[in-house]
Amino acid sequence: MKCLHEDSAKKHKTRKFHPLRRQIAVLFIGLLLLSMIVITLINGLFLEHYYISRKTEVLREAVQNLESLDVVTDSDGNSSAEISDQIFKDCSENNLTWVMITADGQTICAVGSNEDLLEARLVGYIYDLDRKKGKEKVLQKYDSYVIQQVSDRFAGMEYVESWGELGNGCYFLIRTPLESIRESVAISNSFYFYVGLVIIALSGLMIWVVTKRITKPISELTRLSTKMSELDFDAKYIPVRHVSREIDELGNSMNELSETLEETISELKTANVSLQQDNEKKEQ
Repeated sequence: MKCLHEDSAKKHKTRKFHPLRRQIAVLFIGLLLLSMIVITLINGLFLEHYYISRKTEVLREAVQNLESLDVVTDSDGNSSAEISDQIFKDCSENNLTWVMITADGQTICAVGSNEDLLEARLVGYIYDLDRKKGKEKVLQKYDSYVIQQVSDRFAGMEYVESWGELGNGCYFLIRTPLESIRESVAISNSFYFYVGLVIIALSGLMIWVVTKRITKPISELTRLSTKMSELDFDAKYIPVRHVSREIDELGNSMNELSETLEETISELKTANVSLQQDNEKKEQ
């Protein structure tokens, strides 16, 4: 019995880590890791769709801006329109390029590079010259224009674009590339990955320190209960600062229980000795 008692005491002394502390740390780190994975998946699956929906609204506003332009035709039959600084600013901020032409193919105004390419594509839409027309994905369709997602085989890129006819009889084509958002998704996912690793490392360290303060009184209660199971009633719970009142109350209750058990066992031992003495007297 003495050997078993010593072995049990050695096991309790050699235990250096608290399972509860590890469980709390692993739980919080796991939640952080799960959050990082979920954010990465959401970025990869839904960010592009959200971006396209936002670009659809931008294109619709751009069409309204084109509707507000005043087209002026001079004595030679040349048409033109004055573009405001606000339109240039919107196009720059939203990465828009566009062209507007008359019904006979005369360019009125344009913003951005590849004006000839845009004009040729718009003419192809107007006169149904694009052999691969129908490959586009229509996002929104209105009476006089359409917003669609297309793949430009000449540029080798995908675009969200809008084309149609304005109220003044002119035609327009507005487009914005999708490659930028796909590149942004890849960059943001990479950024979230490295930032997430740093956050997990720092959070893990903080959680390990905080859980030590939380689990220390629980470890004290575990130690006290172990001593009580070994009938060692000298061990007492010492209140720890900055812990919950409930744990302190539980510790005080265990101290009282330890004292009560010690008194009860002492009384039982005294009664047992008295009983043995009585039995010995009767035998004599």
